[in-house]
Amino acid sequence: MSRTAQGYLQIRGVNQIYANMVRTFAQNGVRSQAGFTLFDLIERFRQKNAVRPNLFILSFLGDTHASGVEALAREISAIIEVAGPEDEVLLKLESPGGAVHAYGLASSELERLKAANIKLTICIDRVAASGGYMMACIADRIVAAPLAIVGSIGVIAEVPNIHRLLNKVGIEFEQVVAGDEKQPLSLFTRNTSEGREKFQENVVRTHELFREHVKMHRSIDDFDTVSNGNIYYGKEALARKLVDELGTSEAVITAFCKTHNAFEVKWVEAESWAEKLGMIAGLSGSAMLRHVSGQLSRFQSGRF
Repeated sequence: MSRTAQGYLQIRGVNQIYANMVRTFAQNGVRSQAGFTLFDLIERFRQKNAVRPNLFILSFLGDTHASGVEALAREISAIIEVAGPEDEVLLKLESPGGAVHAYGLASSELERLKAANIKLTICIDRVAASGGYMMACIADRIVAAPLAIVGSIGVIAEVPNIHRLLNKVGIEFEQVVAGDEKQPLSLFTRNTSEGREKFQENVVRTHELFREHVKMHRSIDDFDTVSNGNIYYGKEALARKLVDELGTSEAVITAFCKTHNAFEVKWVEAESWAEKLGMIAGLSGSAMLRHVSGQLSRFQSGRF
């Protein structure tokens, strides 16, 4: 594990974890149906397959801004540098979606694996919807749990408007725009029907780009129905060819461990001194606020 000023790559062997669990059974005399202990079987298999391809396991837990994309990019860069022709990547993906540009970038990072001819399996245990599915459809193989939420190939955009509230309290808001279509809808000024139409056009255009992206990577029969923004559970998604198999990431990984050397790969960001000091200051500030609040409460209640 080599550390840099930006962070470090954390790698953990997965096969050994399962081997240790099997060894625990073997130490307690648990035997296979053929009469061998599980320990005997795994040792024989290990000797027979000393040189095996690698499986690199990544995890992506997505928020609305896909904030883990920088770490994902570094992990992918490292894998591309060392991967052999038979090596593969498995991504455990969980995301309900978020900002279009953020998940567009995350999808582009996954496409780097395809460009490097590295086979990609994506496992969806809970949810990969909207932007999450934008990422998932890049995979050569998508495995979803039976009740995982998949799909939501649609776009939503919302803009509140407080123009009438500002008028009511006597506040005027001036907005200067260069370019007729720079900002079709505003938070503070009166919106027009033309602006609403333009905003709707932008949303529809974004949806069409999303649809084209999915169509490029997946062969889906009834595509217009599937890409209308609806969500599907794993079993339904399989029937509609949104995913390829039903299963869990744990089942897929244990199966891979029979033929591959599996490694969990994680980029850990370095914490700057400013962040550390900020955390200390935040804790100190919180303690002070609690103390002041406690004193005020005692004063208000008339107790000392």
